[in-house]
Amino acid sequence: MSTAEHRLEQRTGHRLRMVQAVQIKVGANPHSVEAELIDMSFSGAFLRIDSALNTSARVEVLWRQHAAAGLPHSGAVAHVVRQLPSGVGIEWADFAPPAVCARLNRHWLRETIAQLRA
Repeated sequence: MSTAEHRLEQRTGHRLRMVQAVQIKVGANPHSVEAELIDMSFSGAFLRIDSALNTSARVEVLWRQHAAAGLPHSGAVAHVVRQLPSGVGIEWADFAPPAVCARLNRHWLRETIAQLRA
């Protein structure tokens, strides 16, 4: 994301920067499209996606779990709130959905353990 685009993307709160492949379902369409999750917070996320999405479109972000762990796919419903040349900003339909909390908490736990070991 360029500096100018970052200034336009003004969500508040702590964001976890990442590049993670996800699937996006748009509205009631049963088919999904590939996207990259660039950052995420309890209130929303930024996605790099090739498909055009309308502002206020309802989307479902789907994460793949490790098959070896026996965990199913998990997801979170959101709405597109802004468009930038590099992708779309989304706001979760519910603040801090369980799938988002699980990922953020796992990251912060790993970060804390690494700091304690150092």
